[in-house]
Amino acid sequence: MRCASNWYGCFLPSPNATPVTIRSTPLQFRRHLRIAMGSAAEAECLTRLAAEVKYLPSETTDELETLLERAMAALHGLIRKIPVRT
Repeated sequence: MRCASNWYGCFLPSPNATPVTIRSTPLQFRRHLRIAMGSAAEAECLTRLAAEVKYLPSETTDELETLLERAMAALHGLIRKIPVRT
């Protein structure tokens, strides 16, 4: 991965090997972090559902919930650090 001089402008290879610029502004980066937070919350709900119906062993769901909590905490911390311009 090749990153630009600013911390929020990264170039990642797409499936067709064309470089794509992502999160070109802090507000766009913040928006995508919030989308990631929603995805993590959805994964957490699905993990709890899998535990309720005993689709996965409780050790697995406990580990998944712990990992998701840590990921959501990291996302929350990143969201809080991005300045919001008014």
